[in-house]
Amino acid sequence: MHRRGFGSVELLAAIAIVGIFAAILLPAVSRAQNAPYVASCQSNLKQLGLVCKMFANESDGGLWPHMRGNCPWQAGTTDPPAGCTNARTAFEFGIDFGQVYPEYLTDPTILVCPGKYHMPGQDPCIYSVKDDGSGTCQYNNYASHVEHSYLFLGYVLDQVDDGDPQVEIPGAGFSAAAQLHEMMEKLRPAMDDDDSTDTILEEDLEEVDAATGNGGATTIRRLREGVERFMITDINNPAAAGRIQSELPVMWGDIRVEQGGKLGYNHEVGGSNVLYMDGHVQFLRGGNGKHPCTIGGGKGGFARFLNWARATYL
Repeated sequence: MHRRGFGSVELLAAIAIVGIFAAILLPAVSRAQNAPYVASCQSNLKQLGLVCKMFANESDGGLWPHMRGNCPWQAGTTDPPAGCTNARTAFEFGIDFGQVYPEYLTDPTILVCPGKYHMPGQDPCIYSVKDDGSGTCQYNNYASHVEHSYLFLGYVLDQVDDGDPQVEIPGAGFSAAAQLHEMMEKLRPAMDDDDSTDTILEEDLEEVDAATGNGGATTIRRLREGVERFMITDINNPAAAGRIQSELPVMWGDIRVEQGGKLGYNHEVGGSNVLYMDGHVQFLRGGNGKHPCTIGGGKGGFARFLNWARATYL
């Protein structure tokens, strides 16, 4: 008996069916492959939250660490420190390494998200300053790129979602949270090469517009334990303080603007892990309208605003 093989029509149909199944299964496979990295990243952020809490317990007024800003070797210069390599000379929107290491942050590798692509030619464990072989580098092993994986601004961000007041960003063609824009304007003097102006990063930002201040006031406050009392509207509600801390984002995975305007995340699943002030961590999908995964107006939002701020202020 003669057996007929697949004809061209049947073969094309089979290929189409395989393609459909692949399109369905590949995203699920990708999510499964990335799940361990997302979980490890969440563990990093939880540990960094504990670092900040421990620091606050021993600081005056319960203050959390402040934003890094300029590196300590940048006093009036853009040159790297003598005898050192891999020393970054740029304003950084990350935690101030010198305040927490080594007393509170004993393992600097938790500053690197496992889902983040490593920069070529740099230490895959931690982007740190290295001695050039001369034995004279006074910043050896000092973290040089603290914003590479996790961003930290050091201020109370309670009006930064897409539903909060927005402002048109000058010359950018999009809008972003008015509170973020006001904060960057106040911090502008610190965004130079002289670390003597970085004392601004340690202070509350006074005399801001009431639409951008914390709790409707005229101050954007530094992160500190007990700061939620300035935002409680019902003093008879004992659960209000805990709820506010659970809603205040303090540190999150980097979101960058890539070529073509596409947003890039630490994790291929397209989202960011966010640490909140109470210590819990939540994964937010990109574009969901909650900080930092905002889109603003005209496809703006936090990531594009920060990209604009770097180009404008630094």
